Amino acid sequence: MLIVFASVIGLAFGAGLEYLLRLPLADVLPSPLPSYGILPWVLGPLVALLVALPALGIPLIRLIDAPAISVLQSQGAVKARKNPWSWLLASVPILALVAWSYDNRLMWLVLAALVVMLSVLAAIGVLVLRFAQRRVKRPAFKLALSRITRNPAASGAQLGALATSFMLLSIIWLLRTDLLDDWQQTLPPEAPNVFALNIAKNELDDYVGRLDANGLQRSEAYPVIRGRLVGRNGTSYAELEPNRQDRDEALRRELNFTWRDELPSHNVVMEGEWPSQGGVSVEEGIAQRLGLRIGDVLTFSVNSQEFDATVNSIREVEWRNMKPNFYFIFDPALVETLPANWLVSFRLEQGQSDIINALGRDFQTVTLLDLRTMSERIQVILRQISMSLSVLAGLAVVSGLLLLLTLLRITLAERQREIMLYRTLGASKKRINTTLWAEYGIMALVSGCMAVGGAELAMAGLLKWGVELPVRLHPEVWLSLPTLAVGLVFITVAWMIKGLLEPLKR
Repeated sequence: MLIVFASVIGLAFGAGLEYLLRLPLADVLPSPLPSYGILPWVLGPLVALLVALPALGIPLIRLIDAPAISVLQSQGAVKARKNPWSWLLASVPILALVAWSYDNRLMWLVLAALVVMLSVLAAIGVLVLRFAQRRVKRPAFKLALSRITRNPAASGAQLGALATSFMLLSIIWLLRTDLLDDWQQTLPPEAPNVFALNIAKNELDDYVGRLDANGLQRSEAYPVIRGRLVGRNGTSYAELEPNRQDRDEALRRELNFTWRDELPSHNVVMEGEWPSQGGVSVEEGIAQRLGLRIGDVLTFSVNSQEFDATVNSIREVEWRNMKPNFYFIFDPALVETLPANWLVSFRLEQGQSDIINALGRDFQTVTLLDLRTMSERIQVILRQISMSLSVLAGLAVVSGLLLLLTLLRITLAERQREIMLYRTLGASKKRINTTLWAEYGIMALVSGCMAVGGAELAMAGLLKWGVELPVRLHPEVWLSLPTLAVGLVFITVAWMIKGLLEPLKR
């Protein structure tokens, strides 16, 4: 009956949650969505059954094996014999998981990372509480810390679960503030926001003149040819890396090449010398990825015509300045005879949309890439995704609170005996009440602080090495999340603590 009720309620709740997750992504997902079939409806109850077998079966086996004398004596003094069926039941969900996902490397990596993170957070939490126990003077708080650290395994599980769930909530919160709101502030204030592509050479002077006549800030015009990097030092990349999927992304597609007599003002030469007479200048990032060095002879293919160029310099490029940037800049003598289109970027302010409309009407073959509209659309999509992730983060918080509630429920009888012992030894009702609330308040506060600290470290790594945004602390999260954690934990355990304190009121 328990499995049936849980399956029905769980499937209904899961279907409703899946529907709610679709709502913020309505503009992103295809319509209609393909059916997810019958598999989730079968997989959910099956997983619940596999988990319930050891969770319910092992206590039942111990109950059956318990000797009759345990009814008359304390169960702590009478030990039931060990039953091998308990180990078999405990292995059922593990073996099922291995059989289902033995070849899913990503799942095992995520699972291992989750176990490591839970273990680290649990260990840090227990160490912090033991450190605090030596320095707290108030009897109620000292007694609460003593109760937490007495069983480090159970307390560590609670701390790890709460900290992990609150950390996920913190990361979602910080993602929304840093990546959605702060990323545009890193752009230069006068950065171009419109790119004009495929300008024919006979239209270039007229197009640039129109931009200047309207007083628009623009970049220099660059010739652009499309081609591929196909070889290095006489050996083709097809021979160096036969598997196309293993090649660098720049080797799997066409690239934009250009040529110039002078170094672009927003580029800096790191190695070699400019001008690159009879050669090519390479951007630093792709040079590191492909292992290119000064003096290497690269083979390029443009319109099925191959030619060689020697690497004469390596440049540092700031991609976020929104100006035209290129991986490879050639000596004009090598490629200027090849057919090319031209590229220019410029900046439009609010209220100047009529200019871009006129340019599109008068130069119909020119492709206009308006980054203003794209950035707004990207932000809308990211906000929709973050809303869905927030729902999942909320589920993680609920799971952590349920674990806390479950562990408290398991130790309910032990807690009642402790309270009666405290009362017998002369502890007042107020001190016992303060001790219980302090115990879970301290756990919630430590979990919230660890969650914010872990989230700050994760976001710092993402911002610094992932998207190259400036790293900063978030004092508003340090103030709000631990307070939220304490409030949620108090609400969760309030009714059970009141039940524990009920005998003291008689």
